[in-house]
Formats: sequence, structure tokens, C-alpha cells
Amino acid sequence: MLLAFIARDKCILLIFAIGSNPLSPRVNTRRVKRSFLISSGIAAAMAVAGTVAVNTWTLTRPGWNPNHSRFTMPNGWRITPVGKFVDLPGDMPGNILLVNGQAVVNTSGFHDHSLNWIDLESGRLTKSIPFDRSWIGLTQRGNEILTSGGSVDGAKYDGIHSAKIDGSSSAGFTLPGVKFVSGLVAGTNGLYVLDIQGDRVLMLDDSQRVIATGEVGYRPYAAALSPDGTELAVSNWGDRTVSILDAKTLVSKGKVIVQSHPTAMQYASDGRLFVTNSGANTVSVIQNSTVTETIRTTLDPYNRIGSTPVALALAPDGKTLFVANAGTNNITVVGIENAAASEIKGYIPTERYPVALKVTPDGRRLLVATAKGFYGPNAGAGIDLTGPKIRGKDLKNEFKYIGEQLSGRLNIIDIPDTQKLNEYSKLVVENSPLGIAAFPDAAERKRIEEGAFAKIKHVIYVIRENRTYDQVLGDIPRGNGDPSLTLFGEKVTPNSHKLVNQFVLLDNLYTDGEVSQSGHQWTDAAYANDYCEKQWLLEYSGRGEVRSDTRLTSSPGEYIWTQARKHGKSARVYGEYVDVQEDHGSLESEAIKADPEKYGYSASFEKIFARDGRDTEKVADFLREMREAESTGKWPNLMVMALPEDHTHGLSAGRHTPDAMIGNNDLALGQLVDAVSHSKFWKETAIFVIQDDGQAGPDHVDSHRTVGLVISPYVKRGILDSTMYSTSSMLRTMGLILGTPPLTQFDAAATPMYRSFTVKPNFTPYTLEAPRVDVDAINPKNTKLAARSAKLDFSAVDRADFGELNRILWAAYRPGVPYPAPVRGR
Repeated sequence: MLLAFIARDKCILLIFAIGSNPLSPRVNTRRVKRSFLISSGIAAAMAVAGTVAVNTWTLTRPGWNPNHSRFTMPNGWRITPVGKFVDLPGDMPGNILLVNGQAVVNTSGFHDHSLNWIDLESGRLTKSIPFDRSWIGLTQRGNEILTSGGSVDGAKYDGIHSAKIDGSSSAGFTLPGVKFVSGLVAGTNGLYVLDIQGDRVLMLDDSQRVIATGEVGYRPYAAALSPDGTELAVSNWGDRTVSILDAKTLVSKGKVIVQSHPTAMQYASDGRLFVTNSGANTVSVIQNSTVTETIRTTLDPYNRIGSTPVALALAPDGKTLFVANAGTNNITVVGIENAAASEIKGYIPTERYPVALKVTPDGRRLLVATAKGFYGPNAGAGIDLTGPKIRGKDLKNEFKYIGEQLSGRLNIIDIPDTQKLNEYSKLVVENSPLGIAAFPDAAERKRIEEGAFAKIKHVIYVIRENRTYDQVLGDIPRGNGDPSLTLFGEKVTPNSHKLVNQFVLLDNLYTDGEVSQSGHQWTDAAYANDYCEKQWLLEYSGRGEVRSDTRLTSSPGEYIWTQARKHGKSARVYGEYVDVQEDHGSLESEAIKADPEKYGYSASFEKIFARDGRDTEKVADFLREMREAESTGKWPNLMVMALPEDHTHGLSAGRHTPDAMIGNNDLALGQLVDAVSHSKFWKETAIFVIQDDGQAGPDHVDSHRTVGLVISPYVKRGILDSTMYSTSSMLRTMGLILGTPPLTQFDAAATPMYRSFTVKPNFTPYTLEAPRVDVDAINPKNTKLAARSAKLDFSAVDRADFGELNRILWAAYRPGVPYPAPVRGR
């Protein structure tokens, strides 16, 4: 028996590990072989059932712990990177090549797209070639390096970029009829090019002439050649399949069914094909067109989705497989020497969102490319955000938009021996949040669950758009706010201010998502999948994303309303179409638009959305249904409502002013709470309100810090709750009230909002505050800000350039005041 003590800030976990851990069974079957071996026994128990937690509450915010050994991210997860690091010019690396003792890495995220050479001995970036747009594909063909051009806009952009292996530039080329290039593989028969938008693979000769084509599955992502060069495998990102083709003719030899969202692939010398399933926490092992083994990459084999394995690399001796878990910021080390039963050896911590791996030919070093940097999007004190010029603009003296804050890095790690791997594994365990155990008083937890949560029969979940805490609530003295950043304070949002003063003020709440495309997924499913995390960077930077339907856009798990229904609760949705991020005109929503009620959506609410109705109209429609329910006594257990008017249309001429739109959104919320609190359902209701993301402007603590409210007779009155919460905390709290399990690893690990609730209800209703601004005011024409706003796309949520929109709003409400500079330090 091993007794391990793991310090987590001021919380101590006591972890008992006994030789054969009952929490980690091995199922040695042809379908699934799971092993959960951490030889030291330390990384065995993340589950609360296996721990005893003792602590007193302490304030936690994003940033370093006191001895600078661990960094806490805005979502509560920690980072403890190891090894050496090399900064890349851009974010979201695609792949890594090893050429003449150097690593070549391509970046394809929000800002700089580039091809980069890194000297592994000195750890220096020696050469960088910029591109307007590129994507994940990267391969060597003779004396040249080829990288995919991503989205191809007519003849304007190359489908494939080319460079010499010494780093000198070379002309790229286009491919007629190809709209978006993903994976690339050079072989003896030619160059294999994946046309992800056309669901096919092309083979080119040395003259770039197409000599063969083959049909594959939905949205092909990556390709790999078998060791003997006779077969080409293609991972079908949206199909849960791997296509196997004849490498000479591209004639299909069939498809192998794997698991959700297959991405990276690599063959071992014995013919085994390893495939990461990014939406399923697994790696599928294929041999002779059959899945012979499934390897779970999570700390606990029973963890819910969220690990997001997206990349892998084999050691040269063929004994070890390394798998990058982008979602949980670590590498799973797998022993694969025994082809009949792979074995988890341990875990290595990384920076944020590892997306590409490579082992050096000598087998001594592991290269890890991360997409979001050590720190991730953050604008608070103690964060170093300085960097190169971005898209031709030197932003070092300006607050950076959340996408521009992302940073790519190459991590060079000495491959650990058993002892060092055990130490790393311990760090990975410690980096996960405590979940329910973060509130360590079990007796008080039980009191809140039985005396408050169990009394609540109806949950209303309101989702708004894009505001930071400081923008709206920074003027409240008792909270941690910066009033100099407040644009829409009490005059514009009197109900929000009155509600947080009457109930609870949350000044340490953060969104899990960076923008609406990922934010709505996080807000409703506690997860944004690998497709979403990669595509919003392209879409929001104007480079064009891979177009898809719900096979890729939706979470591979449950949404809060589908989860509720599965567990016998009634749920109704008002306008929140997360599969298309509220773009109600997209083709993917046609089925719902045709018969919203069939899918549990409010048809009348949708009609208001379709004509761009205002939030007060939407709430009036919701309240009409509530009053009908008062006569029958039947009201849903869960109601999810989108109120996005606080997004604004900037200073667009002829549209409502930002004050009018945010003021009307605030009025709608006040009307909702007033009416519900005066209804027969009030004694059994809780209302949760959050922004889907905080991308709309600066915040002095962190770019993710946002406005959230919790309103109920069982919510404490007039308190400040500075517990570090996230979007996932809110989802977990609602799940505890509804009696449903966590959706993903993220809400399972999030801190529930116990401290905001009481077992002594106060049934006093809320009284609406009248608007203090003209909610019907219209932007004037022929102004400079109207002209700037006219250049933005407001046809749907978040199509406008938010970096520019934020500056327009600042110029309108802080005329003559320079846009705020970030606070930096390392």
C-alpha cells in the first residue's frame, strides 16, 4: 500500500493506492483493453470517492501560486509545464516535422499563420515564413516542405504552400475544384492531398497533376501510409470511421468504424494503426481492418468526455506511444510493446491545448506543440502577453482581443524514466480541479443539497452575449472591479446591479469559452470539441472555416437539456441553437425551424428570433407560457433561454444604440425575474444567468471574467461570493439541482456554487427597475463610428470583428480616452 499526500493550494488530498486499483480495471477483450497503471500509485484517484479533502476556503484567481510552481487557468485547471520552450510566431500549431536536426512547425490559428524552423540544440527559432492562411497538413517531399493552405478562396490563395528544407521560400500551387486542404502525405506513388470540404483524397505527381482520386468519409482530416506503402488510411473527422484505400489507385478497401471525431493517425512497424478519437477520450488500434484494441487516455478510465486526444507519436523503438490530450493539457504515455494489451505508463504535463507531437530519432526527446500557450487568453496582472506584430499591427501597447492573446509554443521534453514519469503523473493529477471536494464540508454540502437544491423544481438558464465583469459591474465598490473599464454600469443596467446587490455578487466567475462559436458549446454542454476549438480561430480571423453540419459542430456528449430529458426531467429551449451558435438562418437548423416544438423548442420564441425581435418581446412570450402553466401547474423542470441583445450592433447607423440594446436586455432580465418571483412557481425556482463568453472588451483580472447571476429564494441575500467559479460550475450546480450527472470532465471537476445558497429561503419577490436610458434610441448617421460600424458584419452573432467592435464601443463611451493597455509581468 502507498499513501500519497498531494498538496493542492491549501487543500490536501489523501490518496490510497493499493497494487491492483479497483477504480482502474483492465478489461482484456478484443473490443476494449483498458489499463490504468501508474506504477507509483499516485495518479490513481481523481474521483472524490477515493479521497479525503480537508481545507478552509481561500480566495483563488487565475495566476501563479505563491511559489510560482503552478499556474491556475481561468477554468480552474492548473498548468505545470516541464522541459524547455520555444515561442512560435502564431497560435494553434498543425504538425511537426523533423528535418536535418531541426523541428519544422506550422501555425494555423487566430493570428500569424507561418512555417517555422526550430534548432533543437539551442532551442531557437531560426527561420519563419509567413502565410495569409494555412492549416494542419505538413509533409516533406524530397527537398521541399509542403503545408496545406487551408481554405482556398478562388485562385487568390494557394491550396498548398511550398518551401525548401533549408527554410528558403518556394512557390506554392492551387488545386482546381479544391475548397479546403487538410492533411498531406508524401509517398513513393505521389503526394496525397485531403480535400476536406469535398470528402475526397487526391494523388498528385511531381508536376502537381492529379493522377488519381478517391472518395472517403465525411470531412477527411489526416492520412497515413502503411509501413509497406501499399495502403493509405484516412481519418474521417465527422464519420467515426477510418477509410482504407489502395495507395496506388485510391480505390477504397473499406471503412473501419472507430469512435467520435477521429483525427491523428500513425502506423507502427508491425502494421498496427493508432488513431486518436478526439471526441471519445480514446485511441483505436486497427490491424487488418479490424479494431483490436481501444486505449483510454484519461486519468480514470471512467472519466466523461473532455480529454480530447488529438495527436500521437511513436518512439523509434516501437515500444511507447505518446498521446496528446488537448482538453486536459497532458500527454498519456502508453506501453505498446505487447500488441495484445497496451498499458498506460503515466502522464506528462504540458502547456495549454497540446495539438502536435514528435519523438526525436534518437528517442531521447519528446516535442510537444501547444495551441493556447502556457497562460492562455488573459489580460490580468502577472501575465506576459508581449509578442510579435500580429497581422501587420503592433498591439503591444493596446489591450489585446481574446483571439490575439493566444500563443503557440514548442515544448522540448527529455523523455522521462520511470521515476520521473511518476513525478510528472502526480503533477497531472494535481492539475485537475477538485470538483465537489473544493467545498470540503461534507455536512454543509448535504445540508445545501437537501435543504435547498432538493426544494427547487424549476431551473431557468439565461444565456447572454459577450460582456466582461468590468464592462458591466466594475462600478460596484464591494466587488473586485475597475470602474475605469465600466461602459454599461448602473445607469444602463439597473436591474443587473439591483439583482446582484439584492441576491449575490459573483466577482470571480469565468467563461470556459473564448468566443460565441465555442462559448455556446461550453455554456450548454460543458465542452467544445476539437472541431470547434480549431475552427473558430479561422472563422473569427476571417480565413474561412471547414463547413460542416452537426456531425462535427455539436458536442459528442449531451447538452444540458438532452441530459435532463434522459433522466426523466422536462426541458424546454427558447432560442438556444448551439449546433449553429444561434445562427437561426443556417441550413443545419432547417429541421428545427420546420417544427421547433417537435424538438422541444418554443415555436413562438423562434418566430421572434427569426424577425430579429427584441429581448423584451422574447421574455414577454416566455411569461405568456408561464402564466398558462400557472393555471395547469405544469411547468418544465429546465428552461434554457437565449437573450443576446447585449451583443449590440455597435454604432451602426439606423440601428439601436449600444445603450439601448444593453439597456433593453437588462430590462428583459428584470421583467423575467419580477414576473417569476411574483408567480406561484417562485418558491421552487432558481434562475441562472451567464454570458456565453467575455470577448467584448477588457477586464482588469482576466479576459474570461464575466457577468453571472444566481437568483432564487434559496440564494443568500446581499452577499459577495468570490469563490472561483466557471461556466462549468454553473452547469454542475444546475445538474445537482436537477439530479443529473455531469456532462463532461469539466463540469465534473468544477466547483459547484454551494456558497451562494442557503437552507433558509427568503420568498420576498423582486421588483423591476425601470430603464434609465432610452431603450429605443437609434444610432445617428454620418458619424465616423457609424462608418466604422458599417464595415462590420452584424448578420448573425459574432460575425463582426470583435477586436474592432470593442474599440468602437470604447471610442463611443470613452471619447478621448486611450484604449486600455494590458498589465504585464512574468
